[in-house]
Order: sequence, then structure tokens, then C-alpha cells
Amino acid sequence: MRTHRPAHGVTLVELLITVAVTLIVISGAVVGMNSQQRAYNDGRRLRDAQTSGRRALLSFEKALPSAGFGMDAALAFDFQGWTTGPCPTQMSACPLDATANSDELVFFSRDPRYWTPAANGDDLVGNAWRIKAVTTSSVTIRARAGDSFAKGQIFLAVCPGSSNYAYFTSDQNVAPLSAANDSLQIQLKTAVASNPFLRQDAAAAIACFTSTPSADPARLFLINKYRFHVRPAEIGTVGTATQYDPLLVLDRGLDGQDEVIVAEGIESLQVAYSFYQGTIGQAGTTVGTAFTKTAGTAATATSAANTITTT
Repeated sequence: MRTHRPAHGVTLVELLITVAVTLIVISGAVVGMNSQQRAYNDGRRLRDAQTSGRRALLSFEKALPSAGFGMDAALAFDFQGWTTGPCPTQMSACPLDATANSDELVFFSRDPRYWTPAANGDDLVGNAWRIKAVTTSSVTIRARAGDSFAKGQIFLAVCPGSSNYAYFTSDQNVAPLSAANDSLQIQLKTAVASNPFLRQDAAAAIACFTSTPSADPARLFLINKYRFHVRPAEIGTVGTATQYDPLLVLDRGLDGQDEVIVAEGIESLQVAYSFYQGTIGQAGTTVGTAFTKTAGTAATATSAANTITTT
């Protein structure tokens, strides 16, 4: 005779133990996944920072070798402070060369993209032109089809066969020309005796610039400006605090042409200067000390820390 045995189920204690073990396993898996996610994010941020740093250095390596090319060596770097902007208010306006803040690096060079074809008479090709006249308010050149000029563009005027030269700056935008213009007049910013890039008044007093000789007239060249600096870009608000993303940007000083983003995540740019004359030492290296400029003649030097002697 077969007896009936009741079915054996899961007790409450067994169920609780099972649930507890499952929760422990799940918690461990979640902790491990979170740890891996944090490690991945940290690694990504590090790679992004390294990439931005390399991009910034490559930009400097590409532009810096041209500093001072084809122009007065005393004007190669701007030690006086580029105060005309655009200046980020979050960085205390234009914080040029100040070890207590992020620096700006400003330098100039003559644009090398021009030449004189042998079969083209006395005309130049590229970023150089023949000058017909210079006054205290304008420069007149022989322009070619397709030429255009931006407000803020710096020019170098040179007299062939002599040491006469002068710098001045455009005060108007000239759209690309549909045809050649043998007498294109470009309006210039007002001359300022203390600003070497606003000295058309010096050229207007020299016959080489004010009259057009029959052979080899004065020439006009472009001067490129490079201004690297850090600009915080607003990205949103957390609570009442505004959040910013620091960007390294390049300003060319030309009207209508926005600053170019060079690299993201660059919080500070620090520049130090070493001089050929060893007794001068370095400038811009003492942290927390203001970077100063002192006026002097070409033969004057200073050994004071964080001091540039300007001519």
C-alpha cells in the first residue's frame, strides 16, 4: 500500500537567504561596473587633455617660427599689452604677460606668400602690391582681381633700395574685387605717434611713398598678427553658479573674422622669455610677480626678473 507524502516547499528562511545572496551579487556587479565606468571616464578625460595639449603645442610650433619675419625685430613681440581686445572679462580683461594670471602671447610677421613673376613686368603676385600714394588717412595701391582686405589688417610699406619703411592699419573692409583696380584706395586708422602700427604719417612725408616712379615703386606687404590667449566659454548654470569651459583661442585682429578655437580645456597659458644676451636672464618666470615693461634705447638691457626692456 502506497502512502501519500505531502509536497516539500521553500521555507521563508531559505527564500530570505536566497534574496540576500542575490542582492550581494548584484551589488558587487554594480560596484564593479561603476568603478570601470569611472576609470573609463577618467581615462577619456586624460586622453582629451593630452590631445588638447598636443594641439596647442602644435599650433605654437607652427606659428612661432615666423615671429618677426621680414619686419623690424623690435616689433616681433608685443610687450606693451594688447588692450584693444576682444578681451575676456572673466580673465581680468587682457591679461598680457602677467604671472599672476594666464598670459597672452602676441607676435607679428610679414606674410611670405608673394613673389615677382619674371614675365609679369613690375607687378607682384600674392600678398604684396605696388603703392601709388600714401596720405595721413589712406593708401592707394594697384590691386588685382580677387584681392580683399579686412578692417584691422596691418600693412608694411617699403621703399625699394632704401631704408624707408612704415606700418599702418586698415580701417575698412574691402570685398573681393571682381576686376583689377589700378588705383584702389584703402582708408587707414588714425595715425598715432606712439603706436608703431599706426604710422602712415611717417610714410606720407617721404617722396617714395607719395609719388609713383616709372620703375620699381614702393611696395605694400601684409603683416600677420597672432594673439593666443585663454577665453572661458559659458556652457551653462549649476544652481546660481555659471559654468565655463576654458578654450585656447587665436585672434588675428581682423574685423568680421571670429577668434579660432585652437584647443579645449586649456586653463592657463604661461609664457617666459629667454634672451640672446645671457646677462639679461629670463622674464616672466617668477610665479605671482607682475610682468613689467621698461622703456629704453636699443642698447639698454635689464637683469631684473620679470622685466622686458622695450625700444
